[in-house]
Amino acid sequence: SRAVAVDRTPGSSTRTRKAKAATNASRAPDDAVPFQGNHYKVFSEVLTWFEARKACEAMGGHLVIIKSEDENRFVTNLLTAAGVQVSWLGATDEVVEGRWVWIDGTEVRYENWDLEKRQPTNRSTTGVTEQYLVTRADRNGVWWDVPNDSEPALARPGFVCEWGNETLRPWVKRKVIMKMPLDVKLFGDKKWKAFPDKLNWHQARIRCEEMGGRLAVVKSDEENRFVTSLMVADGIEGLWLGATDERVEGQWVWTDGTDMKYSRWANLQPTNHGYFPIVEHYLMCLKDGQWNDVPNEWVQGFICQWD
Repeated sequence: SRAVAVDRTPGSSTRTRKAKAATNASRAPDDAVPFQGNHYKVFSEVLTWFEARKACEAMGGHLVIIKSEDENRFVTNLLTAAGVQVSWLGATDEVVEGRWVWIDGTEVRYENWDLEKRQPTNRSTTGVTEQYLVTRADRNGVWWDVPNDSEPALARPGFVCEWGNETLRPWVKRKVIMKMPLDVKLFGDKKWKAFPDKLNWHQARIRCEEMGGRLAVVKSDEENRFVTSLMVADGIEGLWLGATDERVEGQWVWTDGTDMKYSRWANLQPTNHGYFPIVEHYLMCLKDGQWNDVPNEWVQGFICQWD
């Protein structure tokens, strides 16, 4: 019988798994299982969708992309043999609701939705929008849409990494497809603009990058007061700022790659949990200038920044 690659090390970290991978970022680990020219490995560690996506990238691969019935059957068998009931797949409809896209930028053509359970539903049992894809090996490989932190009714998902002939770079800055707006405001050595459009954090990040900027980085009281002045002027109650601790809990990093040194947390914040059983990895600013950590699934305004 074929050996199954699965990482079950208690408390194994992304750094540990990365060390197990080949030094060449495009080369799969030695224990990955080959299928039709690509290599696959199952990980039983419970992560969010974005954490799983980054973990695969750190090992030189990507969260698995499934483009055929044969490949779906192979991944389902791999998960079943490894004892993993539910696993993240590398697709999301976070940018346009109902338009599912793989992390290599291609649209989802082959589908295997759990029609018996009326999937995709876009709404979890806790009322949170569902924009990320899992496969259920415990239901013969059918797909569900779930929140970034999964659906409480399901077994907590593991994930499958895939390595091909070329390494995907899903976190490279997006291609600029729109011009910077003409009505940006100059403050310090940067340009800023607040948008009232209600998006989740990752949608806002992508929107800013597509305009050649970034979701705003705020590193001083002066910049924070400037941001709140734009919010008041535009009637925005709350907006996204460009920081997250989705990779390492409590270690907040800005979208420019720098660690958070300056902060304006509200009393008792950050909490890392909300009204629902969902962790809070994304930074919002209230109109009084105080900060809160909230889930990606919240939708609100945002502010972009250009050098």
